[in-house]
Amino acid sequence: MMRTFIISLIVMMTFITGLNAATISGYVLEKDSGEPIIYAAVSIRGTNLGQYTNKKGYFIINSIPTGNIEVVATHIGFQYASEMVLVKNPSEDHFVKIEMDKAAVQIQGIKVVEKEIEDEINTRDIRIANVVQTTKEIKEVVSVAEADVFRSVLALPGVTPISDYSNGLYVRGGSADQNLILLDGIDVYNPSHFGGIFSTFNTDAVKNVQLLKGGFPAKYGGRLSSVLDVTNKDGNRKEVEGVARVSLISASATVEGPWSLYDEKGSYMLSFRRTYLELVEELMDLGIPDYYFYDGHAKINWDHSDRDKFSSSFYFGKDKLDFDFTFDMRIEWGNETFSNQWTHIFSPQWFSHLIVAGSHFYSKMNFEVEAGENSQSFDRLDDVYDFSVKEGLTWKPNEEHLVDMGLDYKYLYTLFDTDTNYNIDENTMPHVDVSSSITSLYIQDSWKLGALWTIQPGLRGTWCHNQRDYGNDPASIDYYRWSPRFSIRYQLGMTSNAYFSYGRYHQFLNLVSTEEASPMDLWFPIDDTIEPGQSDHYIVGYKTEINEQVGFDVEAYYKDYKNLVAYRAEVDYEWQNDSGKLSDALNSGDGFSYGLDFMIRNDWLGISGFMGYTLGFTRKRVDDTNLDPDSGKPQYYYPKYDRTHQINIVETFSLLNGTGLRVWGADMLFGTTYSFGTGQPTSKPEHIYYEPDTGTFAFFYGYKDSDRLPDYSRLDLSLKMRWETSSMSIEPYVQVINVFNRQNVYTRAYVPELPNIEEGEEIETFEVGYTTEDTYQFPRIPFIGINVEF
Repeated sequence: MMRTFIISLIVMMTFITGLNAATISGYVLEKDSGEPIIYAAVSIRGTNLGQYTNKKGYFIINSIPTGNIEVVATHIGFQYASEMVLVKNPSEDHFVKIEMDKAAVQIQGIKVVEKEIEDEINTRDIRIANVVQTTKEIKEVVSVAEADVFRSVLALPGVTPISDYSNGLYVRGGSADQNLILLDGIDVYNPSHFGGIFSTFNTDAVKNVQLLKGGFPAKYGGRLSSVLDVTNKDGNRKEVEGVARVSLISASATVEGPWSLYDEKGSYMLSFRRTYLELVEELMDLGIPDYYFYDGHAKINWDHSDRDKFSSSFYFGKDKLDFDFTFDMRIEWGNETFSNQWTHIFSPQWFSHLIVAGSHFYSKMNFEVEAGENSQSFDRLDDVYDFSVKEGLTWKPNEEHLVDMGLDYKYLYTLFDTDTNYNIDENTMPHVDVSSSITSLYIQDSWKLGALWTIQPGLRGTWCHNQRDYGNDPASIDYYRWSPRFSIRYQLGMTSNAYFSYGRYHQFLNLVSTEEASPMDLWFPIDDTIEPGQSDHYIVGYKTEINEQVGFDVEAYYKDYKNLVAYRAEVDYEWQNDSGKLSDALNSGDGFSYGLDFMIRNDWLGISGFMGYTLGFTRKRVDDTNLDPDSGKPQYYYPKYDRTHQINIVETFSLLNGTGLRVWGADMLFGTTYSFGTGQPTSKPEHIYYEPDTGTFAFFYGYKDSDRLPDYSRLDLSLKMRWETSSMSIEPYVQVINVFNRQNVYTRAYVPELPNIEEGEEIETFEVGYTTEDTYQFPRIPFIGINVEF
């Protein structure tokens, strides 16, 4: 398989190699900090030559004409910038650095504005279902206590929030484990704090977040639905700066700045956050469990030369929850990651990016009950270890082709173990450990066909070797999977285009959980009894910028799924370590989803944000689940995260930008976030019978989606006052979650109506009615806090 792939790669490279010509390459950087600017549009004035910067801020433009050349860089939110270059002959290579200022300066000339809008729409590569959010945009979404990466992503069309208490991402019908979540290139397996109210990423440490809701390119693999690619800040390369935040439940601090040693130089970034709910409980005795979490980000960059840049980043986070009521329960979970990166420019046409990284996720649960002189305990451990090496190459032989290729290797070890001192047969206490070696090769070409057409063929080949080490008969298996990708785009005008995309995706790891993701969900690999999951994406879209203030996107999608898994409850009392296999613990299934996403983006008279609408349908069918009472066969059902209609409105109004006015010398910022979603599917009892002999009730449920909860609706508001000086800024704020105190149903229980039975009356079993009892999501919650930046 790999030999055929390499031969095809060589043939393709030979075919598309262009003649030597002058090139201009370099970096686009933020002027005030030296941070690279991703997706900045770089072009040659007076020509159709241009290129976008990559995630490291690097660009290359081929076939440069001779003479005095003006290299122009544009990006929404930055001031137009340019550099003059003298090209004397057609074989020269020139390297430039372009620094862009964030200052809100009026762009001179309508042609520059039109060019900027055109570059934002008709990018060199085809970006399907792609949204990039900066730190500033993340902070505009009103969230509980503080800005949160996942809460900002959950406000986007096509992403379904399942509840206020979960930040699990359900993207276009995919479950939470079908998202590839990366932090500086390495997988993060459970990005949740506080049971899901906060994500593991501290917003102040994050430079940007890229969400690919489907149709993602060949360099990404291993998940079925989406990619969330989070990049940490490099750190300010020019001066020391920082930010401190304090709210009612948490505090955080971030500092960044430059470093130098002899002739070497670079930057650093350090960030730490912690909650103090356990201290509040100790002082006020609120009767809440003892809980806290903390997390930290660190990154150091070494700018050895313009050709070689190195970085090392680290993340650590931990949650600890103690219940001390009639029993003692301790739950602990956390993530640890590291990522070492080397960016090397072999030549202007060849860009290399090497990542050596690792990730560890663990969850532990301990349950103890006092029983006289002895205590009885139960322990559960889930461990995921990931070591990855990724080598990515970008090759731009000429203006018609932009080729990405690479090799990924991942070693994955998954352990699930249980232990107890109860009088229980040890053979029934589950122990599962599987190691996997996953090797992938990929190639993709963005091929410009004339002035209007661009095609983007790609292919990813994966070899997954699994070794099952548990049980009396360990076994290994090799899976080979091909994942073709193809996109095509037609430029309808200067600022609009239409496109189509197809892609196949595979997944080699599964999260065994309820349909609402939680930190205690268990990661299980595949083995020789469970095949990799598979999904096919079909996407049709249209994108336009109406003017510099308003943009509009619409996408229609269809996805199908094969080899989905769901936990079998029976395994709790059927499992045998000596003979059990994953296929005994998991049911297999399939499914599909389809829908439409609409998004209007605006930035006008101080009002910035977006309005999104999603029409979506998701169906699943799983063995031994949702059975037809007549045939006994499984039926398709709507999973809990299905919402037919979803509306999100996120807007921020700056009084200074809109009117030029200040209040007491400060800019006043009004933020609003509104969310509406149709009710989620749920099951309800078809019959409830009262059994007089035992005085109990027997519930008989129908289909899993036989009913729906009431619609969800929530309005959040915030008010910030921002004072700025030459050296610091102070921003106190107040925000209110669920302003109208809407009672959004979280869970619904069914309570039988007790029959009126006289004492001594002899009756037979009979059916009774029921009433409902609901628990609710967030009530109205006010928060106050202060942010200080220096």
